[in-house]
Amino acid sequence: MQPSELLKRYRTRLETETYSNWDRFTALRKFIKSDHQIPRTQVSVLTLNSEGSQEPVVECNGYLELADFLNNSVLESGACRLFLVENLCPETISLLHERFGVEADVFAKHVNNEPWFRGHDIADLIPELPSVLDRRSFLQIRHIEALSVYGISNPDNPPPLDVLDILQDRSVGSWDDGIRNSNVKGYGNFAPAWRVPDKGTARIPRPAEKIKPNPRPNPAGSGMVLYPPLLCTRYHTIAWYKRNSSGGWIGIILLDPAFQATLNGRNGEQYLLRRSEILACDLPSLTNNATSPLKSSRKIIADSWKKMDQAHGKLAVSNCFITLHILYSLVAHSWVVFNEYMNQELSTIEYILENSEPAFTDLEAYLKAIYCYRRQCDKYNEIITHTKEQCSTSGQKSWHPHSGAPESEMTKALEQDFKYLQCAFQQTETRIDKNINLLTTLVAIGAAKQGLEESKGITRLTLFAAIFVPASTVATILGMEGLFGPTSGKFWIFWAAAVPLTLTAVGIVFVAALKKFVLKVMKMYSTLKKRERIGTLNA
Repeated sequence: MQPSELLKRYRTRLETETYSNWDRFTALRKFIKSDHQIPRTQVSVLTLNSEGSQEPVVECNGYLELADFLNNSVLESGACRLFLVENLCPETISLLHERFGVEADVFAKHVNNEPWFRGHDIADLIPELPSVLDRRSFLQIRHIEALSVYGISNPDNPPPLDVLDILQDRSVGSWDDGIRNSNVKGYGNFAPAWRVPDKGTARIPRPAEKIKPNPRPNPAGSGMVLYPPLLCTRYHTIAWYKRNSSGGWIGIILLDPAFQATLNGRNGEQYLLRRSEILACDLPSLTNNATSPLKSSRKIIADSWKKMDQAHGKLAVSNCFITLHILYSLVAHSWVVFNEYMNQELSTIEYILENSEPAFTDLEAYLKAIYCYRRQCDKYNEIITHTKEQCSTSGQKSWHPHSGAPESEMTKALEQDFKYLQCAFQQTETRIDKNINLLTTLVAIGAAKQGLEESKGITRLTLFAAIFVPASTVATILGMEGLFGPTSGKFWIFWAAAVPLTLTAVGIVFVAALKKFVLKVMKMYSTLKKRERIGTLNA
């Protein structure tokens, strides 16, 4: 059957009564109705025979080549095959469903592009029960990748902070739904917080958050130390495996392409996204130089697959989770980099607070920014915990239907890595909490100082008004008429009444002040006596 006919049948299946009332398939139904022809789906087919030896990697450019491969290839008994699918298209969905019986939930989870921190519907925020997750044949891996922005002509110097605000217009505008970056002093006006990939590079436009790090005063001299702006993009990866009767397995990994964006400055300067050099020590194939584009996860996994020896290949035949080792390593390294960027931002704020006295408005801006980091840490720690549990169980139960997941050093190492990430993010949360307490105190002190300044202003105004009291008093007295006026014989009665009342008021104020002074002296005397008594006892 032709792919177009398979797609029609799959669309009809999703529109049946079984699926039409399920909200979780709304995004999938919308996606399979799209008719985008670019970019083409890229599929890398990795095969292991029953002895763990590799067969040559097959690259399929588009769903037609994938359909041709599926129709003409035969998998021998006990062999295993893994499909790395990048830029999933509707035709590929129908092909994989028809050939391998992949559930609709697998594709629905991958094409879902809802925000992580909020949803348009409460149903998007309801977590799934552990018992439901255990029965699945697939798992979801989510992570953040922080990409630095560098100029192509001068990669050693970071670009200006406003480079992210002067990029070409975004191809998807629905993601800028009122979310704004913290307006810290020096950043100018508020800028859209999200950036999506260029048109034609990704079928599912995962938004990337714009982050403009705080500049730090240069301790070695004048000026400020600038850090490169960042684009932090989200990745949704789905891994599905199914054991066959011959002892082998079929695996499908749905991957997002590497984030691509055209970055042009005001003066024609071109900018490039670059991964952190921290990754170069463990994953040299992951980093890119100053002029090359980012390498996709599909290519990284395929390149690592080619270097796998037969011993690991034989282990992967019995434990399909081994094939996800490089993917989880990539995810762990990405979380490490993001956490370091977050700590760098906290260090900058702490340095500013220790070496200067920021204005009251700046303190409020820092406090809002750190509250945002706290919220992100909570969510990311939750995701990391879920990923660690996946490593602890070596994937899903259905992947190991007979004897459970066999022990392996790779899975233990991955579990240790994500335990380390848990501790690292918890330490970051603790550090954020301390900064929140400090900033809250400084904001309160700033508010108190502001109130004191206002109080001093009122005092000055009162003293200024007191200058005119004698003149107004004389004018009032001279303006009196009648029996008690200045010209009458009974004017002395006014003074006889006014002077005692004035002295009484002054006396009351003086007695209250004297009482307060006496109590203070008595308290000081009592404190001194206690100290003397304690000193005597210690002696």
